[in-house]
Amino acid sequence: ANGCRQVTELVPSGLAPVGAWSHWTDPDAEVDPATADVILPYDQSGSQVFFCVGPDAARRAFTLRYVARVVTPGTYVWEPAVAQSGSAEDIANLAPATSITIR
Repeated sequence: ANGCRQVTELVPSGLAPVGAWSHWTDPDAEVDPATADVILPYDQSGSQVFFCVGPDAARRAFTLRYVARVVTPGTYVWEPAVAQSGSAEDIANLAPATSITIR
């Protein structure tokens, strides 16, 4: 089904998101090639980053990106991102959990 699906990223404890639209750009470029096909967050609240993706027949895969700063070095669990299901509000898709070491 067409429409926006919310994806919620849970930022690891050692990182802090720095802004919904933070990324490096070339001021002389008409289009930032690094973000031409990248979806940036529409909101960041505390340790959660929220994206809106709109899958359709032509596009099923997405690259999501946000910028975060190091708060405390260490090894942390990177919790799975949660993507809202298109078929039912009480169903979600999860990306696999992993760990991250911040030095």
